[in-house]
Formats: sequence, C-alpha cells, structure tokens
Amino acid sequence: MPVVTNRYAVTARGWNTLRMVRPLLAAVALAPALTLAADYPFSYQRVQVAEGIHAFIEDFGRAVVSSNIVAIVGDEAVAVIDTGHHPRLTRRIVAEIRALTPKPVRYVVNTHWHNDHVSGNAAFEEAWPGVTFVAHDFTAQAMDRVVRDFQGPGCAPYLRKQSQPLRDMLASGKGRDGQPLPEARRKRMEAFVVDADFSIEECAEFRYLGPGLTFADKVTLRLGKREVEVMHWGRGNTAGDVVAWIPDAKVLAAGDLVVHPFPYATGSYISEWASVLKKVEGTPYEAMVPGHGPVMRDRKYVVEVREVLEAVMSQARAAYKPGMTAEELRAKIDLKAHRQRIAGEDAMIGVNFDNMIGNLAVGRAWQELAGKWEPEAVK
Repeated sequence: MPVVTNRYAVTARGWNTLRMVRPLLAAVALAPALTLAADYPFSYQRVQVAEGIHAFIEDFGRAVVSSNIVAIVGDEAVAVIDTGHHPRLTRRIVAEIRALTPKPVRYVVNTHWHNDHVSGNAAFEEAWPGVTFVAHDFTAQAMDRVVRDFQGPGCAPYLRKQSQPLRDMLASGKGRDGQPLPEARRKRMEAFVVDADFSIEECAEFRYLGPGLTFADKVTLRLGKREVEVMHWGRGNTAGDVVAWIPDAKVLAAGDLVVHPFPYATGSYISEWASVLKKVEGTPYEAMVPGHGPVMRDRKYVVEVREVLEAVMSQARAAYKPGMTAEELRAKIDLKAHRQRIAGEDAMIGVNFDNMIGNLAVGRAWQELAGKWEPEAVK
C-alpha cells in the first residue's frame, strides 16, 4: 500500500526528505491562505491563473503533501481538478470557491489515483450533492483497490507504523547510522512528526468516494460556453494520468506528469512518460498548473524533466545486459548533469532527485528492460 505522500518512502530516510520550492513567477500575486487552527501545519495559496481559473497551490516544506487544486469557472458551472489530501484544507478551498462564484461545481476530475489528489472528494460531494467525479478507467480501478482501504480503519495504524522510525530516532537522539542527530535535522524530524500526527487525526474525517464517470482516451466537460477537455495521453507518473485542457484560456492542468522541484517517479513508466511530456510541451498553453509546485508560464522545467527521463532510458538501454541486477544497472547510469540542472546547489532537492530518479526511476527502467514489471497500485 502506498504511503500517504505517495511520493516519499516514509521511512527513516524518507521522512527526512523536505521539498523546498522556489516560486517560478515572483510577479504572480498570491492571495493569503485562509486561517485554520493556529497549530494546523498545512496551508495553500490561491493564484488566479486566467480569467475564471483559480489554482490553490499547496504550501511547501511539509512531510505530507497535498495536491494542487484547480477551479475552472464557466458561465453555467464549475469544474475542479483534484481535491487534495487534507479534508480540513479541502473544506476551506470549497468555501473559497463558493466565495468566488455562486455557480455549482458540476464536475471533479481526479488526475490519478494517489491519495494526495483524491482524499478531498467527499468534501466536494457534501458541498454540491450530485457532482460527477471523473477519472481514467485505470484510476477508478486503482482507487477502488487501494484508496478505499486506506480511507478506512487501516489509515491511522498505517500512518503510525510509517512514522514510527522517526519517533524512535527522536527518542534515542540518534540517526540510523547511530550518530547523534544534528540540531537542524532533529527540528525537521520533529516537524514531520507533527505533520504525521495531524494526518493521523484526519484519518477519522476520510470518506471514500470514487469516480462515477470513467473513460479511456478523452472526455469533454461542458460548463456552458467554456469547455474542459480531459485527456489520457499514455502512461507516465501512473498508468491513468490525465490532463485537463481549457482551450479558450490556453491553460493546462497537468497533474503529476509535472511536479516541481523534482519529478516523482514511484511506480512510473519512464520511457512512456517522456513521450507524454512531449505532448505537454506541444500544447499551446500560456499557463500550466502542475500537480505540485507553482504555476508555470513557460516550458523550461517540463523540458528538463523530459530530458532526464530520456537520459535514464537511453543510458539504461545502452548498459543493460540480460541477467543484470537493478543495482548493477544503477552503477552504469550517470545523471550528474541533469541533477545539477534540476537541483543546483540545493541539498534537499538533490537528495530527492537521487531517490526519485537515480533510485526509483532507474529501478523502473530496469523492470521494463528485464520484463519484470512490478504492479503499480498495490496495498
């Protein structure tokens, strides 16, 4: 079963991973996040992406991530892309959408099955009974198989188990290597435990709600004159990734096909993902909302991600020999130049790049070349 973040292996190593994101567009005006309880650790900022299109961008630096959420307002109704991980946060976003427009939310699109993109579904159904939830066929199956169980009695025990290594290290004052914890690392770990505790508390607020409308290739959602084209361009971050294209505004919501400041590659399809990103690049968007990270108005980062995925596969194909292990293949792959382009001198981004690309992406490339695919959506 995937961890709540669906991105970081929540182990002694993974919970020490902190995403630190630099906004791409300092000129974009961000509305202040609505206030929750003073000690509540999760938050977001609202960005007006285009006329009638608003992105609710997660604030960064928390151990438990929550997807960006996009509201697309038409002249008759609203469509929402993804619903986040934290029910309390999603309910505040629901309140903001109500304040932005009296029009009802008619559709909610889940771009893929990961918990941090679907766990707020019930909050939208409570606010707008009868709303239609839309997803790719694979996403619907994966949600029913994996997310349904997570958003039930197993949620809290699972998260406690996942965060226990952190608690053990904090109690001992030592890391996995037996050395005393540096002060900065200790404080970071303490903050991650706070995140975990709030997430465990929120387990009681989950109510599973899967999609009612599924499709294989494309579906068009009509909000009056404004239309939203929801499309599956192939396997990438997951087997069921979809994008949402709003032609009249030239805005694309890309889900986790694009994640900043480093790509997530857990259970992904590396060679196919690069091909899908070429389609993203070729879309004439003027603004693109990634699954995580700031609104992007150029293609620079998308190109960087596509090129690193291509590098993984091209080097893997050149180096792979029948019978080679994944570790042996990893030793043949050199991604230093790509690491520098994406991480620069940021140590935290570098650590995540090494795990997501050097470890997980190369591992998936090995599975593809060896013909030993591991199933993506497992409990």
